[in-house]
This record gives sequence, C-alpha cells and structure tokens, in this order.
Amino acid sequence: LDISYLHVFTYSERDNTPAAEMDGVVSNKVRKKRSKMLRGLSAKKRRAFYESQLGTTHTVLFEGENKEGYIHGFTENYVKVKAPWNPELVNTLHQIQLTEIDEDGMVRFEYVKEAEAISA
Repeated sequence: LDISYLHVFTYSERDNTPAAEMDGVVSNKVRKKRSKMLRGLSAKKRRAFYESQLGTTHTVLFEGENKEGYIHGFTENYVKVKAPWNPELVNTLHQIQLTEIDEDGMVRFEYVKEAEAISA
C-alpha cells in the first residue's frame, strides 16, 4: 500500500450507540495487539517515505513550540523536520533541502537560501 504513515487509534464503544449493543465485540487485548502491529507498520512506512524524500527541496512551516531546544515544522507533503530552537523561525516559511534522518526519526535539512523567510 503506497501510503506514508497511518493514524492509529484503538476503537472503543460509546454508551447509547449501536456499537455498544453489537455482537462480536473485539476484546481489548486483541485491540491493543492490532494497534501495536499497525503502529509498527506506520513507523516503517514513515521511515521509507522520509528516506524517499532525502535530497528533495520543499517549503517548511515552523511551529511555535520549543521542544527540548528544538523547533519543529512540516513540509507541504508532511515531512516533519527539526532545527535548533530559534524564536524568529516561528510561523515562517523557508525553502529547505532534506538531508538526513536523525536518531529520533526526524529529518534534518539545509536552507536553500540562508534562512531566508518566504513571504506568505
């Protein structure tokens, strides 16, 4: 299946819905096992997608949170990147080239034009 990642969550019935009254309910143990399997598949698919994007140029939008000394952003095709924290990057667009995947599974990059913000 040609997808880049899966959004996995464990289903649960809600009171006063038809699902709460249905026969053949899947046990919580089986649900957790299936979710774990799908999360593992998702990690492999995401890694393969990120690897396929190395060397390509994209626009990134940086988000506003300082996470352990890094700022994160997403490219237009949803590759998650990180850079050392710089509050001037928050909510700015930049042209970048994706260069490597780090130990956390996020993509590192180089600026195509030295940290030049793109007008939105």
